[in-house]
Amino acid sequence: MTDPDLILADEPTGNLDAASADDFLGLLSALNKEHAKTIVMVTHDPHAAHFAGRVRYLDKGVLLPEGQVPQDWIPPHVRAVPLAANCGATVKLSRYQGHCQQFGCSTRRDSHEDVSMKMLLGWLMIANAALFFFGALQHAGVRIGNFHEPHIIPAAIVESICGLSLLWGVTAVFGHSPVAWRTALIANLVPLGGVLLGMAALAAGRGPRTASNDLYHHIMLALIAASLLILFFARSALGRH
Repeated sequence: MTDPDLILADEPTGNLDAASADDFLGLLSALNKEHAKTIVMVTHDPHAAHFAGRVRYLDKGVLLPEGQVPQDWIPPHVRAVPLAANCGATVKLSRYQGHCQQFGCSTRRDSHEDVSMKMLLGWLMIANAALFFFGALQHAGVRIGNFHEPHIIPAAIVESICGLSLLWGVTAVFGHSPVAWRTALIANLVPLGGVLLGMAALAAGRGPRTASNDLYHHIMLALIAASLLILFFARSALGRH
């Protein structure tokens, strides 16, 4: 019972991602070659079938002789389709729908315009994050050349949080995250709230107000507004999830 000579595997990779599927198929191959186990595997996946020493096809309920393929069969190398850049691989599609989804990839290819919008959005957010960290350092008491602001620790904390939020959004945009649109939106709304909070505090006289700090706030708002415009009017660049 614990050391069978025959192993039956029915769609063994059906619920596995690409890496786990390859690991499992490698294990089956090792059992066959190193331990002389006979393995009978049923699969719709040409990639999985590639690991077998002998392949026979089932066509409309009929088991075909070895070496014979169904009449409507299209060779896997003909069906190979390049995937989106985030997949980094080519998957051979079978004639059964859904095989590509098993590998966690998408056949959608980014257009040149989509890539440009992603780059523009990412760099706007990076520039804004740098500005927030620049202000945070000054409000923490660090003088940067001729630039200095009053020592306000709460402002430094808020600006640091805003900068980190923007960098979080940048990683989603450039990392091809499936929730990049939502992440980038939240990542910009956080600093928007931070800037408005700071402007309200200064207007209420809760801290010393400087012309340079007002300028920082205006630039931050402009960069946030530009990022939000990209998010709302170029949703296809990230995919709205």
